[in-house]
Amino acid sequence: MPVTVRLVPGGTTSKVAEHETVLAAALRQGIHLPYGCHGGSCAQCRARMVAGEVAYPDGLPLALAAPDLNRGEALLCRAVISSSRHRKSPPSPVSGSELCPAGWCDSNGWPTM
Repeated sequence: MPVTVRLVPGGTTSKVAEHETVLAAALRQGIHLPYGCHGGSCAQCRARMVAGEVAYPDGLPLALAAPDLNRGEALLCRAVISSSRHRKSPPSPVSGSELCPAGWCDSNGWPTM
């Protein structure tokens, strides 16, 4: 069953199929996000989880360490949505998974708009 992911700021939504990475789903739907290697080693697709959870079925990507996970960071090229109900940070008015891709956030990982 597809899960809806909301990219903030801007509110763009993407339908992510089960076992599909967030980046693959966005690109398939014509949503342009920053990325480089597609393998989890360059971190150009880094995003901040505002709500929801992701998993890494193939293991933690090289460019993501435990402190990054604790800050709610994710690499969209390897991340699959694992929950649309668990909140990682302060509540948001929108339910579901929300991500703030690199370049769309301030230095703390929060939306700039």
